[in-house]
Amino acid sequence: MAGLKRDIKNLQNKYSRTMNNEDVAEKVAQTSRESSACVRKRGLEQAIGKVDEDNIRLRKKLDLVKYESDKQHERLTQLLTEYEELMSGKIRKTIEKKLEHPLKKKIVDLENQLHRVSVMQMEADTVRKKYRSVRANLKADAAFYVSSLRNLEQSIKEQEMEIKQLQGVKEEAVELRDITKEVLTQQEIEAMNKSKERDNVLLDYRQRVEDRRMELERLERMIFPTTRLPPRDDDFDVAEKPAENGIDNVGGISTGEMTYLGEAFTKLRSATGVTRNEEVLDRFLGQRATKEKLQKMRTTMEEDKINLEKRRQQLTAEIEMQKFSETKDADQNAEELTKSTMKIAAEIERQVNAEKENLYIQGIIEDIAKMLWNLCDKLRDVSETSRSDNVDKPENPFVLLEFLDEKMMAAIKLMGGQDEYTKWVKEIAEKIDTLSIESTSDTGKHDEAGDERPLFPRFPGAPTPAAPPIPSEDEEEVPTRSILKRQAQLLVDTKSRRKAFNFRR
Repeated sequence: MAGLKRDIKNLQNKYSRTMNNEDVAEKVAQTSRESSACVRKRGLEQAIGKVDEDNIRLRKKLDLVKYESDKQHERLTQLLTEYEELMSGKIRKTIEKKLEHPLKKKIVDLENQLHRVSVMQMEADTVRKKYRSVRANLKADAAFYVSSLRNLEQSIKEQEMEIKQLQGVKEEAVELRDITKEVLTQQEIEAMNKSKERDNVLLDYRQRVEDRRMELERLERMIFPTTRLPPRDDDFDVAEKPAENGIDNVGGISTGEMTYLGEAFTKLRSATGVTRNEEVLDRFLGQRATKEKLQKMRTTMEEDKINLEKRRQQLTAEIEMQKFSETKDADQNAEELTKSTMKIAAEIERQVNAEKENLYIQGIIEDIAKMLWNLCDKLRDVSETSRSDNVDKPENPFVLLEFLDEKMMAAIKLMGGQDEYTKWVKEIAEKIDTLSIESTSDTGKHDEAGDERPLFPRFPGAPTPAAPPIPSEDEEEVPTRSILKRQAQLLVDTKSRRKAFNFRR
């Protein structure tokens, strides 16, 4: 025992020196001075290389120190376990030596059993409180995740229906676009053909009108010559010109012109295809009326041409507007499609995250079920319940919680009812408060005692109804019921601190 205490003391001193890091601070200061000197003497690259080498070397040393520290920790834990085993064996031997009387031994056994049952009752009470809160949280989380999954499925179905509807609308719009394109191209082709036909008819009519006009002008010039101005009275050659030129004074027309006009009239009559002279004038008047009609037709055709040109411009503008609207609709459909795809991707990602969270929660529930099963396995011998104790590991932790509730109720009944249980809990709480105060005072006393203090603190015993016998100088003190209770409570507190339940929402 003395050797073990000495080894533990040496290991604690080494651990404190390692935690203080005095040698490390000196080495760091030395390496910083060496690195600054190296930077001054050599170049920057060489200094960086040297610093890297020092860093690697220090990392290796750090790994070695960590390895040695882990080994020392393992050695320390091993020594502590050996010490506990030795102390428990020693206490057991002393108890066996001193408990020779059978009635006293039976009393001590009953007290130990009662203490063990009370400790188990406390553990079960704390576990029941914790797992009730865990159960409520799990129920709330399960309801929340079920509702969120249902909402996600409903939204995904609605989005799929909307996507199908949009695809149908898109297909109908594409079909209507193709149909309108075909109709507009046909209308444009028909308008172009009609405009070409009208242009050809107009050119033909213009050519005819021009030919007739030229023919009529020629005939008019032939039939109705231009009138000449009569001679003036003050002209000196008035009396001489008729005699010289051979002009007939009857009509003011010479014989040569008369013969020319006669020949032209005969040609006109032969051209018109009439035999009598009166019909030539009628034919001439008819040609004039035809000319007027052609001019009217020309004006109407020009007006129709202008209207058709306006109509063509209007149709081209409508075609351009249709093209613009089609491109705009296509852009809108593309934007809506991209938005819907982005929404679908976001919903899919959200569903995947929800499934991951669900799997994580299921894993937590399985861990809790395992822990509950272990606790139920430990509480099998407390009392008999309506359920069979041979319970396998169920997937549902609520079955185990109900089993624990039954065990707790059975333990409370064994203790004497709810009133006895509450009274016992209050007494234990008061004892724990007194133990905490006494432990603080004992730790101060042990600090003043020096190196000869024990490794684990021993609490002073409370007065009991049966006075313990006075031990001799050679024998140690037998642990009473209060000491065992305090040590068990200390062990329970340490276990509860180690096994802290941290659930992330």
